[in-house]
Amino acid sequence: MLLDDRLARREARRAGLQIIGVAAIIGMAEQRGLIPSARDVFNALLQTDFRIGAQVIQSVLDSLVTPRG
Repeated sequence: MLLDDRLARREARRAGLQIIGVAAIIGMAEQRGLIPSARDVFNALLQTDFRIGAQVIQSVLDSLVTPRG
């Protein structure tokens, strides 16, 4: 389930649902070759009223550089 609203995420967790936010989706899209650059997508989002923390963005970008194992 894709959720970014804090209350909705809390309720989804309470219901036992697995959730994922937009930032993670963007990272996954780059990893899978669906978009050329997560950084470009984040920059475009930041030009709108979409709210996302700098630490969240950096965490996703770092995960794209450092292979997980």
